[in-house]
Amino acid sequence: MTRDEVKNGTRVVFVGPPPGTVVTFFDGENHKIVGKFGTIRYGRSEDIWVEPDNPESDLVWVQFDEDRFPRRQVSAAWLDKLNPW
Repeated sequence: MTRDEVKNGTRVVFVGPPPGTVVTFFDGENHKIVGKFGTIRYGRSEDIWVEPDNPESDLVWVQFDEDRFPRRQVSAAWLDKLNPW
């Protein structure tokens, strides 16, 4: 997702980083929320757009369906917006 698409209440799916991207703290094959659906809550995070030239740093709060945490802060770039129909 892009900054313009981040809106409170938007339904999303967590897809993780793009293929070929190396993220030392993220194991895409074993990560528990890859493929999980959720809803953006509270809009953009309090530390919005920390690095304007790096979309990976655009963090948003997401409440994932059936997750043990009430919400998680994730990179907006690692989310796909779900179609409303």
